[in-house]
Amino acid sequence: MYYFLFFAKSHRLLGKKKKDLEALMEKIIAQHVQFDKQAGEERGLTGAAYSYVYDKEYQQKHLERIEKKLTYIDHFLETAEAREGAAGGEVKSNITDKESAKIKGAHGYIQGYHGIAVADSKNQVIMAVEAFGSGSESEHFPGMLDSLNENMKTLTGNDRPLEEAIVEGDTGYVTEKNLKEAKERNREVIIPDQQFRKRDEHFDGRPETGARDGIR
Repeated sequence: MYYFLFFAKSHRLLGKKKKDLEALMEKIIAQHVQFDKQAGEERGLTGAAYSYVYDKEYQQKHLERIEKKLTYIDHFLETAEAREGAAGGEVKSNITDKESAKIKGAHGYIQGYHGIAVADSKNQVIMAVEAFGSGSESEHFPGMLDSLNENMKTLTGNDRPLEEAIVEGDTGYVTEKNLKEAKERNREVIIPDQQFRKRDEHFDGRPETGARDGIR
């Protein structure tokens, strides 16, 4: 059994990948036809080179692997729609898990999901949690407010459970769109911008911190 885990690519790049694989198949078949016209000994081929050209079983498996890759790509391009990211560009998709996304982490880029949780700071209880396959957390701020609101309605029986609540978020959520969304919903939110440490005297002299310290 073969497993194909392609790197994240856009639909355009997957189309190019498909053409490259088709060209590779044609090249391999043409080489086999040419080499079959002469004996391996006459061409001076030995060892692995001889097996590659004249081992029919090896040749067939090689072509089958390429054909399976093409089948995966064809199916993905026919069934998966291109997803638009927060900045308007296409979210790079993975054939094995098309709902995941290319995400920048502490140690480089990974293919996966953003896990976002909303917690009650007083009681230290998680009130809403979701996983999103997109490269940006900020675009999910409105959706998380919706999830929080619905869960609180269920728990409290109150139709307006967040009316007096203060919602806090880290710097990853500070966008003009999110702030306008909070204003339209009449929600009080506190989200520091990326430069707040430079203005806050309490951070004077402190070493730079990062996401691993819980601060962005």
